[in-house]
Amino acid sequence: MTGITKILGPGEGEALTNHLGARVLIRITGHETAGAYSVVEAEQPTDALAAPLHIHDREDEAIQVLEGRLIVEVDGKRYNAPAGSYIFIPRGAAQRFWNPGPENTRYQSIFTPAGQENYFRKAYSLDIKHHDFQENLANLREEFGLRYPAS
Repeated sequence: MTGITKILGPGEGEALTNHLGARVLIRITGHETAGAYSVVEAEQPTDALAAPLHIHDREDEAIQVLEGRLIVEVDGKRYNAPAGSYIFIPRGAAQRFWNPGPENTRYQSIFTPAGQENYFRKAYSLDIKHHDFQENLANLREEFGLRYPAS
């Protein structure tokens, strides 16, 4: 047997908030799945900034929209993803997404292999007021195989 049995109720998990007010809930970690995958739930209010164009070099990402709607752009093509939609984004694909409104959006991302949850932990703990914030964020992105090409 591998991994750890874990049962979570609604809203349970490791809650994190970044300097922009974005919230994620780490539901399943790589530690619990023997490194196979991690699960992160996120909220995107209507007034939140879009996730910037980025590339995961190390993991595939599957997104399931739980509430609301996302517009997802993958390699320049846009998709409308209402609640119930499921999007698979292979590693190496340029992606960004945003909530077009009018209601808040909640979605779940599954990353395989695991590890992206540790990026959220470290990045969301950075202090934007610290003079090395941008440099520290850039170093974290490199550490976790994330690239942010010019949009």
